[in-house]
Amino acid sequence: MSAMRTGAAITLGAFLAGVCLAAGPAGEEPALEKSSAVAPAAGVSRVPDNLVKEIASQMGPIERSLSPEEATGMLTERMENVLKLGTEAERKYPIADNLGIVRVHMLQAASFLAKQKRDEAARKQVLRIADRILASKAPPEVKVKADLVATGASLRSTGGAGQADQEIRTLVKRYEKTPADALGCLYGAILALQNRRDALRDELIAALETRYADDAEVRGFLREVGRDPDRGKPFAAQLRRLDGARLTLPEDLPGKVVVIDFWATWCSPCVAGVPRMKELHQAYEPKGVVFVGISLDRSRSVLEEFIKQHGMNWIHTFSGKGWEDPTAAQYGVRGIPSVWVVGKDGKVVSGNAQDNLQQVIQQALEAK
Repeated sequence: MSAMRTGAAITLGAFLAGVCLAAGPAGEEPALEKSSAVAPAAGVSRVPDNLVKEIASQMGPIERSLSPEEATGMLTERMENVLKLGTEAERKYPIADNLGIVRVHMLQAASFLAKQKRDEAARKQVLRIADRILASKAPPEVKVKADLVATGASLRSTGGAGQADQEIRTLVKRYEKTPADALGCLYGAILALQNRRDALRDELIAALETRYADDAEVRGFLREVGRDPDRGKPFAAQLRRLDGARLTLPEDLPGKVVVIDFWATWCSPCVAGVPRMKELHQAYEPKGVVFVGISLDRSRSVLEEFIKQHGMNWIHTFSGKGWEDPTAAQYGVRGIPSVWVVGKDGKVVSGNAQDNLQQVIQQALEAK
């Protein structure tokens, strides 16, 4: 899986390529009242929360029944609306101290539209938004996202490999000793990977493993590039089953091989994988393997109906918090399906097992 999955949640269309991504902090929040109800106010230091939430809500997941073409059309409409609402927020609240998060959503939206339109005007719009973020008083953890885009654009016109390495290193150094130091190193690794700067990529990935392995987003990236930073560590989680009972891992399933499936009913790749998961459950449950679904849905009733309709007769847990599910956040799960296998000792055998799940289950069963 390409590092672009994590590298920038700034592209948003990757769900068409076999994974559903976390698109923004609002997850599946429904849109709130329209921003036209928000009156302009001179000197206001914050964009109203309802307007921020309305903008963020546009970044949520797409209905699974849509075709790729329909989904792209809906996303295009949403992203255009994000830019419209964001421009309105910039005009009404130019000195707002939370304008940075609005502009990050605008940056994501403009990047998606530029990928679809592939024209110079759309590309320049992305860079203008990035420049406004970088010129603002936004905190480092906001600016670094714009820096990723601006540096990436600069690298596309860079003449030599040495200059590319220097630009990437400069980005990383800019965020050292700031709250965005882990993101700076992460984005540097992504840019090195994208630009085939293999030595620098390996250097920065090593730094991520050594210095920032406790950061959830970093761990998600490391899994995607095959490093699997949680392998050999206990998988600890406090979960709530659909019937309301608690499930504490690994204590409640001692000596069991456990398959953990982060998924959601609205995720097309997850739904497509249900028949295979049912086959494996039927084959391995008699051998003592326990399957646990961790749903990133927000609607309990939709989840329960889906499970019943598809005969998914294994343990299912639900927090109702979507992408902000505590266990998903704890382990940096920002793309689903994400399938893990935990060994009999309660330690992770693989945090990236969806592509070879049967082989990993067998490996876990045979381990001493």
